[in-house]
Amino acid sequence: MGIEDAQAISYVSEDSLKQSSLTQARRDEYTRLLSGIRRDLVMGVDANAVSFSYWGGGVGLAIARSWKKGIAYLPNGPKKVGVIVSSLDKLPANDGVYLVPVEGNWYLIYVQID
Repeated sequence: MGIEDAQAISYVSEDSLKQSSLTQARRDEYTRLLSGIRRDLVMGVDANAVSFSYWGGGVGLAIARSWKKGIAYLPNGPKKVGVIVSSLDKLPANDGVYLVPVEGNWYLIYVQID
């Protein structure tokens, strides 16, 4: 669903769905699916990834980096998305997208931007 709708919406949350150009039926389906997992779940979509973020921080702060953690489905693999690492136990020093393989095209994802 996310990849199909990537041209219409790239950040899917309860709030962003209200302003999207998606049909009401499609918005309702996203709301039903996301709230069935966790009410504050946020979904990011583009042609290379569908990510589900549970945690994030630092957005808008002048003294800290922005970051988010979650899981991602990468239909075309990780090459165009980020760097494969063996663990996210130690946070990377550099900005970027870091991926830990889980199974198939599923990855743990950590995004850090300055």
